[in-house]
Amino acid sequence: MKWLPKLLGLILVAILQWQFVAMLFAPAHEPSFRRKERSVARREYRANPSDETRAAFDLEVSQLNKHETIVAVATFGSFLIVDWVAVFLYGLRKKQAA
Repeated sequence: MKWLPKLLGLILVAILQWQFVAMLFAPAHEPSFRRKERSVARREYRANPSDETRAAFDLEVSQLNKHETIVAVATFGSFLIVDWVAVFLYGLRKKQAA
């Protein structure tokens, strides 16, 4: 099982590198979740400002906020799980060394 911490380290480094590369190519001003639908709703609201188009745009924004909340919670939970695994493996390594 000596290879397990190295494998987990490589996986973690690969994930971090992928996130960095994705951050470079993703537009910072506009999240990709339902971008086309949100853009259409925004254009329709600007072209014809009515209660219906405002409600459609507000719905798209609320769906984006819900999605971003879910992503933030999932990311935080993933970090907690990775942290727990790292502490467990560190304790396991210390136990084996003693």
